[in-house]
Amino acid sequence: FYHTPEQHRRDQRMVRDLLFSVELANNAFRKGGADIHVIAAVRSEVIDNMGALGQEVDRLVHDCGFNISWHHAKKSQQHPLIQIIRQKINSSERENGAPESEDPISIYFPRSVNGENIETFILDRSFYKPRDIVWRLSIAQKLFPTEETFSTDVLHETEIEYSAKLWDEVRYELSATYSSDEIDGIESVLAGGPSGFDLHQIENRFDASERRSPAIRSLLARRSVRDILSDLYR
Repeated sequence: FYHTPEQHRRDQRMVRDLLFSVELANNAFRKGGADIHVIAAVRSEVIDNMGALGQEVDRLVHDCGFNISWHHAKKSQQHPLIQIIRQKINSSERENGAPESEDPISIYFPRSVNGENIETFILDRSFYKPRDIVWRLSIAQKLFPTEETFSTDVLHETEIEYSAKLWDEVRYELSATYSSDEIDGIESVLAGGPSGFDLHQIENRFDASERRSPAIRSLLARRSVRDILSDLYR
């Protein structure tokens, strides 16, 4: 999390040294013939914001590690995240003594929402993250406990609460780069205008906020609007 520049640089070095320590430990275990392997997982936004230290880590990850990403698979009924939903429903059916559905997606979900295939609707609005999909379906269960399917109306009615939870997740990821006050400032700029904008328009909105917000003024002193947009887009 970002609190001060000094703390942030210290944490970056700590993560870097942790990963190098894991590499050294694994090399020692391998040379000693020990059946032990240490695995470290680091959020991508942490590595992305490590600057020059990140270049060292990138080489290590490239040589010894791998990236976990859900968004490279084709958007279809066979996407791994859609398969997780299918398997979870089948598991719940078995646990409750109900007949196991051959195609639970077609039974419990509409074929399309707003003109989009159901898999496209679910994946695009979840940022391709398993946790976000679980949130969406859990919210639907909480708000509509008597419904038997995730109908179009149910999915529409969960949009506002789900969007608020998604922004909480975005805030969490931004916290690897920005302080809480800075994230509040970014949110205030984004919330004050249309959802679609070009670079010039959003720069003007940041400029207007800078004149009345010390947090925005401090933020723009160390990160450009282009940098902020790049972080948000990622």
